[in-house]
Amino acid sequence: DRLTPLANAYWALGGKKLRAYDAKVIEQVYKTELSGEDFKKLQSRAVLLEFSSYLENYLWKNFNPEKATFAHVMSIVMMVNEKFREGVPIWDIFHVQNEKYIESFFDMVFQLGSMKEMTIIEKISQVLFLINCYSSLEDPKIRTCCTKYLSLPMWRHLSKSRFNECIGQSATLEAAWDLLPKKAATPVEKMRTDFFPMLIKDFLSVLDQKTLDKHSQKYAERCMELFVDLLSRLPTRRFFRPLLVDCQFIVRCRLSASFQRPQGKLIRQLLDMIQFYEAYGIDDQEGKALTEKEVEVRRYEDIEHLQGLAFKYFRKELKSLTLAPASSMDTRKGILKHLEKLSIKRLRELCEKVQILGSKSDESFLPVPETKKFLSEILVATYERRKSQRQEISALPLYPSEEVLWDMNLVPELEYHGNEVLALPKLNLQFLTIYDYLLRNFNLFRLESTYEIREDIKNVVHRLKPRIAGNGETIFTGWAKMAVPIKEFNVTKVKKPNIGEMKPAEVLAEITVDLSPFQTNVREDWEKIRKHDVLFLLCVEAKYELNDKPKKMSMKARMDPKELGIKYVRGCEVKLVLDEEKSMIGERRKDGTLYEGTGDLRTYKVEMDTAQYQMDMTALIDGKDDVNTTFNLLVKRKAKENNFKAVLGTIRDLMAGQFIIPDWLHDIFLGYGDPGSATFMSVKSPTYKLRFADSFLDYKHLKSCFPNQKLEIKGQSKKPSPPYELEFLDQKLVVEGTEESKKGKLNGSSDLNKLKVSPYPFEEPGPYPEDQPKRNSIRFTAKQVEAIRSGLNHGLTMIVGPPGTGKTDVAVQIMSELFHNNPKQRTLLVTHSNHALNDLFEKIMQRDIDERYLLRCGRGEEELKTDKDFSKFGRVNYMLQRRLHCLREIARLAKSLGLPDDAGYTCETAAHFYLQHVLSRWEVFISQWKTYQKTGTVPEDMVRYAAITREKKVKESIEEMEEDEEKEDEKKEEVPQIQMQEEKDKNFVEKFFPFGDFFSNAPNEVFTGDEKIDYDKAWGCWRHLKKLFTELEECRPFEILRNYKDRGNYLISKHAKVIAMTCTHAAIRRGEFVNLHLQYDNLIMEEAAQILEIETFIPMLLQEHDKEFGCRLKRVVLLGDHHQLPPIIKNMAFQKYSHMDQSLFARFIRLGTPHIQLNAQGRSRPSIAKLWNWRYKELGDLPHVLKEKMYLKANAGFSYEYQFIDVPEFQGKGETSPMPYFYQNLAEAEYIVQVYMYMRLLGYPAHTISLLTTYNGQKALLEDIISMRCRNNPFYGAPARISTVDKYQGQQNDYVLLSLVRTNSAGHIRDVRRLVVAMSRARFGLYVFGRKDLFKNCFELTPTFNVLLKRPTKLCLNVKELSSLTERRVKKTGEIFEVKDMVHMGKIVSQMAQKAQQNLSQMEYLEKQRQERARKEEEAIQKAELEKKRKEYAAIEAAESVQPMAEEGENSEVTQGTVPAEKSVEMKTAETVEEKAASTEDDKDDAKMEIDESSGSKMVTKAQPEKAGESSTAAKADSEDSAKSGEMNKSSSTAAKADSKDSAKSGEMKKSISEPVSMETEKETPQEEPMPDYDSMSFRQLQQSCKKRGLPARGKKVELIKKLKAAWGK
Repeated sequence: DRLTPLANAYWALGGKKLRAYDAKVIEQVYKTELSGEDFKKLQSRAVLLEFSSYLENYLWKNFNPEKATFAHVMSIVMMVNEKFREGVPIWDIFHVQNEKYIESFFDMVFQLGSMKEMTIIEKISQVLFLINCYSSLEDPKIRTCCTKYLSLPMWRHLSKSRFNECIGQSATLEAAWDLLPKKAATPVEKMRTDFFPMLIKDFLSVLDQKTLDKHSQKYAERCMELFVDLLSRLPTRRFFRPLLVDCQFIVRCRLSASFQRPQGKLIRQLLDMIQFYEAYGIDDQEGKALTEKEVEVRRYEDIEHLQGLAFKYFRKELKSLTLAPASSMDTRKGILKHLEKLSIKRLRELCEKVQILGSKSDESFLPVPETKKFLSEILVATYERRKSQRQEISALPLYPSEEVLWDMNLVPELEYHGNEVLALPKLNLQFLTIYDYLLRNFNLFRLESTYEIREDIKNVVHRLKPRIAGNGETIFTGWAKMAVPIKEFNVTKVKKPNIGEMKPAEVLAEITVDLSPFQTNVREDWEKIRKHDVLFLLCVEAKYELNDKPKKMSMKARMDPKELGIKYVRGCEVKLVLDEEKSMIGERRKDGTLYEGTGDLRTYKVEMDTAQYQMDMTALIDGKDDVNTTFNLLVKRKAKENNFKAVLGTIRDLMAGQFIIPDWLHDIFLGYGDPGSATFMSVKSPTYKLRFADSFLDYKHLKSCFPNQKLEIKGQSKKPSPPYELEFLDQKLVVEGTEESKKGKLNGSSDLNKLKVSPYPFEEPGPYPEDQPKRNSIRFTAKQVEAIRSGLNHGLTMIVGPPGTGKTDVAVQIMSELFHNNPKQRTLLVTHSNHALNDLFEKIMQRDIDERYLLRCGRGEEELKTDKDFSKFGRVNYMLQRRLHCLREIARLAKSLGLPDDAGYTCETAAHFYLQHVLSRWEVFISQWKTYQKTGTVPEDMVRYAAITREKKVKESIEEMEEDEEKEDEKKEEVPQIQMQEEKDKNFVEKFFPFGDFFSNAPNEVFTGDEKIDYDKAWGCWRHLKKLFTELEECRPFEILRNYKDRGNYLISKHAKVIAMTCTHAAIRRGEFVNLHLQYDNLIMEEAAQILEIETFIPMLLQEHDKEFGCRLKRVVLLGDHHQLPPIIKNMAFQKYSHMDQSLFARFIRLGTPHIQLNAQGRSRPSIAKLWNWRYKELGDLPHVLKEKMYLKANAGFSYEYQFIDVPEFQGKGETSPMPYFYQNLAEAEYIVQVYMYMRLLGYPAHTISLLTTYNGQKALLEDIISMRCRNNPFYGAPARISTVDKYQGQQNDYVLLSLVRTNSAGHIRDVRRLVVAMSRARFGLYVFGRKDLFKNCFELTPTFNVLLKRPTKLCLNVKELSSLTERRVKKTGEIFEVKDMVHMGKIVSQMAQKAQQNLSQMEYLEKQRQERARKEEEAIQKAELEKKRKEYAAIEAAESVQPMAEEGENSEVTQGTVPAEKSVEMKTAETVEEKAASTEDDKDDAKMEIDESSGSKMVTKAQPEKAGESSTAAKADSEDSAKSGEMNKSSSTAAKADSKDSAKSGEMKKSISEPVSMETEKETPQEEPMPDYDSMSFRQLQQSCKKRGLPARGKKVELIKKLKAAWGK
């Protein structure tokens, strides 16, 4: 290009040796490149010049107002406009160099018309520059320059009557006017006064032209855009609106020639916007919003004044007007009827009398046409009743129709380049009123959703390929998963209108479709349609015959509804779904399951839009089609994208209803007043004393967080331990001081730098693990502590968190401290995405906030990394479970106090129990403790109570000891003395604490023996008890309410203290929350810079206005980063023209609202952080990224931890674009995948690598290549994520491979916000692939690319490192191996893959050999074991054939039911199994009896040896048989020892010996069962025997033995 050598010679960044400045170059470039009539050509040349840094390095750098020419000034204007069109920062350039010339430059821009006669293209550029400047009023210099041209001196051009009316509105204006000279003192001041009046005059002259070429029309449209902008901002409106009103701007435009032309549709739409804002109900000087009633009252006063003048001066001509009611002036027709008798002269007189026009000698800057039509239109425009905007919005259909869908002025195409004017509202710095704010957002949100709906409908209909069948009907020859033909459609019900409305109250219809064409996943999606889902009804009339060959539609053809055959589009909301049998799908059955439906036919009962139905019926009366009989296609959309109706309904309800935001937030929200008026230092708040429970880890940490303040410590310790209560004296003076004394105190007080530190002890927790608090372990920085402090105070807190600086941790700490400082307050947590909300919620779960107060609303709850259910019904179930648990604990408490356990029957009985028995005992204990501390003696009543308690415990101890047969009688007698000695050794707390028995099951001893410590421990126990009763009190409503719906509503409205949801969920459910009377005090919003304006605003209004206390909202904490990407808007027109991607967070930052920027990042290596930390002031690194080993080690296999890799064209191709904005670059995609494969072969885990790109086209290409080469290959697998930079915001990974894609132009990576996101996603390694020559010349990217290009642009590897493990330091490159290009990288990866395959084959072979050896060894072992067992079983069978009875010497054993030990293998095994099965001693006894009895019926029991030497055989058999039950490793000696120990301890062996020999033996030798040896049994065994025989089990051991012996044989 011819510009390239010129740029390289004079100003390009890549130029080697630049020539000296030459003014002729600017003249030459302007003449050849920037002037002419071809607008598209001019823009393409401006793009090249702007990208080459023409403005920064040549135009502004060499600007001198004394020497600057018209070409120089206009060149700067055009470059600034191009910067704005590209969406890149602009004004910083003017501040960096030649800032002193800004004001002179602006004056020259406004004087361009006097320097030279301007062409229409130059006029367009000038007006566009003004539009851009007046949208940048946050810059002080720009604001100063712009406001000089819209100020009070401009009113010199008003007529005298209009001037008097305007100046009389404010005494301040009158005083300011008196100070002004009567005439402009200098030509510059005159030019400032005359500019806008002359611009209006020039615009009207263009509009009056009989023929309007495209450039003139564009100029008129740009002027109207500027006028709308000026009227919609209060600072410019108050001076500009009188000019328009005085010259009758609206009437002149409506009567102009251009207004009536068919191509003037956009002009008519823009004029409607101007008329709306001109008549907007607001006091221009005070900024106070006027209600509709106040506006109407003013109108009636004007009509009354008109009637009085008519009666006085025009009685004959206007007699009907003087007697007519005011309603006769409501319509245009009525006004003209009153005025028809007046002549032109008399009309003029009437206009002068009512001060609409001045006298002929005192006209405004424009002459008034002396025509009856013009004068009549002036009066009509003044007195006609305007439609209520609220009523119009209420009557507006929420679903888009075909007319709105394809109106390109309202819903433009995707390819919007910023050159066209649109009839769309804009979101900017300031708004007139809250209603104006809601109205703009409503319209934009509605149109943005309309665009998305249009794209979906186009896609569906294009896929369905509608054709005309032989009978003339439309059939669909294609297929689409999101649409199905309609079998039947009927309107079933139309309700009568409500009072005062024209539209029906409700319109219901039924749609029947056949789902049989759909299978598997598609069918499942259709079956998921439920109540409140939105569907679209289409009437499609095919354009092409059935036999016509399908034509490939261009993108433009797809935009044409006629080409697609789309005739009508209507929306509806599902009420219920029926199957073929007309049964309701989704209905809950008696067994609790949901009915899923049968058959293929589905009937959807839907609710139609009543406003649209009324419009259709009105059209039907006028002779148009009956739309409701034409539908033949049903279309659905994805659930996540189909919530627009609920959001629009919420905004409309807000516009129609009464709501209020906090007074301290109102002005700053609208963009006026002091930007710092909402911060905690300006909002009167009592929170200058703050308790920080765990924000500080130690005193050193506290001191480091307040380096500029002197700490004044309360108490004796010089370095007290946390927690601390801090008193901020500077804030205290603001809160307590009067307005008059504040300044004096703040300026002269010596206490401002003092910080009072009062340490306080942690409350002693209860004795159980769940009582232990979860403390913070993060060492917060000073900035983070400043943010936490601000968040704990009332007012607005703005926290800017650069990547990796711990925004979420700060939000969690604010939440935690708020909960403990204000336990009764409720907090709303809101984020943009479910991912961020879950991350925040999971961290809150780990803090010391009782989980019963946590609630997670919305569908993302199931993605939480926890087994607990934090949804609404999950929390209800949890509360019911906690109720049962607490009631059991209360019953246990009552039992420990010797009271009936019915106290734990209900929450109510527990509350009575607390008051009567628990609280009273505790109060007595505290009272006696205080007496004891004062007197040192214990009161007598406490002594008596202790004695009674001691006797009771001694009695219980004796009874317990009687159970153990090992205890001797003399030891039993010693128990009282021991107990008394123990009681004597106890201190006061241990003796008299009333709930000691209840806490006896604590895992550790509650009391230590130290009286003071034990007193604190007692308080901890009391807190545990109090918490139990408090929790039961909170469970009481869940006990009273009988169904889940009511319980869930109560949970939201009253119980939950921390409620988390996404901003979308808040917008959808706002009406439900208001109806439930939700109340909350604090709002914490994470990701605030990624949330739309309206979606940030709605969460502030989820509660009703409190009539007594006003707005309950006390704190708003917004956390975000305006230097990262804004909200995603799909349509470029809404993004670029309407600034819909502006977040409330970013707007507050632009307004200058004080904010706290976190200043230390802990994500990336410091070297990688240098690529993006230049965007933030004073952003450092946290200690761990400087010290931890992972951050100090190099990336194995790579010479550098970050690098820019220059990727040349591959096979002559760079970027390609099969569709608009769908850019791809094959060379970069292949290169990135090869590097990924290289990393995987080195051993890098796949989950640590992410592939990012800046375009969806490249993402699709990367996914295809990964699927083809890696996904199913065990060597590689898929990476953690393949994503665009925009979708990856808020996420991170260890290693990132980034593709920049573009080779012709830099594309949207020029948006520095996107660059920051792209560069800040990696922790340890970042490798960027792109075209070096393109990006190095981009001015906005210079700070990053200056760092990147210091290293080689060929990929540098360290091929000697053959694994991902290395000890090389990050600063050492090792031996560098440069990769030439993508093909070279492919060869390297191929060689590595071959070697890896060989290694894998060898490893597989060795593994197979090892497995074969192991198999053979296992088979040999199994064979040997089987042979051994076979021999043992044979020996047992041989032994069983021997006579079962022993010799005479063994008869005593036989009498007792025993057999020789060598034959008791089965019995021994049964006993061993029984011992392990019983968990308590009682269970052991029962289990042993049952097992012995059952084993006795199947096997022969044998006598157990009594000598240790005889136990070897039994132990051996026991060991072998135990192996069958998993006890192979138990030794015989251990078994024998355990058996003998158990026998000596409890006498169980004697009991087992007394069992019968076997069932077989009994049959052969029947004999009477011997009496058990009751004397050797334990107390518990005797009790069990009594119970089996139906005898009383109470009494002493001796009595029980007598009972059993007496009952034996009966």
